[in-house]
Amino acid sequence: MLRLSDVLQEGAIRVPLAAREPRSIVEELVDAIPSCRNRALRDEVVRRVLERESLESTAIGHGVAFPHGMAPVGPHVLVALGVTAAPVEYDSFDGQPVRIVLLIVGSEENRRAQLRVLSLATTLLHEPAFRERLIAARDAADALDIVRRAEAEESGGPE
Repeated sequence: MLRLSDVLQEGAIRVPLAAREPRSIVEELVDAIPSCRNRALRDEVVRRVLERESLESTAIGHGVAFPHGMAPVGPHVLVALGVTAAPVEYDSFDGQPVRIVLLIVGSEENRRAQLRVLSLATTLLHEPAFRERLIAARDAADALDIVRRAEAEESGGPE
């Protein structure tokens, strides 16, 4: 069974994010994804995610945003996680600033996998205790460990 931690690499986690506004947060998270080191792909992913964001904010409330988009990234879903050092205004539905940002990028050929990752993340981030632990993460390794522990609790088994 697919888990968020299966697609989220420690190198693609930023705790804390240096960026302080939505556009630069997207850019920082795309830059954290190893397969986006190619400048043309990086620019295309940023453009597509920001284009999607311009249609409607992906800040879903409770301090969480899921910027996402479709881009020519091949068969894999690209995921990056960031936790802000301080609340960031993000045009959220509930008017609350954002602290947790999970970037998800897929392609037409892996749309189902992208939706599955979004569903998994939504399930975890729905829990206030999980959000609090993630906001308190010391660094990327700690954040990934928090995700893995939450997944283990969710599945009712060991990590």
